[in-house]
Amino acid sequence: MVNKYFIPFDKVDKQIKKFVLHQFYAKYHMLESVYQTIKMDAFLPKNSCIVFNGYILDEHDKGAIVSQTSIRHELLQHLALMLKHYAGCKKSVERLKIDDLERAAMVGMLLWQEVASAAPLWNEATETQQTILNELHAHALQKVGIAKAGSRIGALMSIINEVEAVARVFLERETMEKVFDSKYSDAWVAVEG
Repeated sequence: MVNKYFIPFDKVDKQIKKFVLHQFYAKYHMLESVYQTIKMDAFLPKNSCIVFNGYILDEHDKGAIVSQTSIRHELLQHLALMLKHYAGCKKSVERLKIDDLERAAMVGMLLWQEVASAAPLWNEATETQQTILNELHAHALQKVGIAKAGSRIGALMSIINEVEAVARVFLERETMEKVFDSKYSDAWVAVEG
């Protein structure tokens, strides 16, 4: 599914691609860090989670990943809010025992939802979302049966909303750093190729 339905992305305009990838990056990493934290839970210290690029964050030492800056207090508040949303998302993923195909489908839905928002008249984005959703539905039917398939898909879409809430707080923090912290460098500005 992933190989086949990520292909139309190469047809997207370069500026739209840059915008979509910036938005998608935060969402993908939130979902992936929740998934990896659950997967590696037995090996992680208590009250910790895997965040970006495999860094292990102790939830009782949030300040370890927030630099000394004039807006440190605000950044710590955003981090606390992000971790609150993260914990809720993690509980939902644990409760559902999401498998790799469901995770891949959610990643695909997140990507194509961003593309559809950025290029609303591009039908391939909507068609690709529908194809992923159809395959997810077929998978859910096999996994939980006809009586529970609809509620499972609804629960997976709810997790997507939770991931978006976490990512929104992350992107707000990023914006705060761009505006108020002169040391902040935006990697996305460098993405021109």
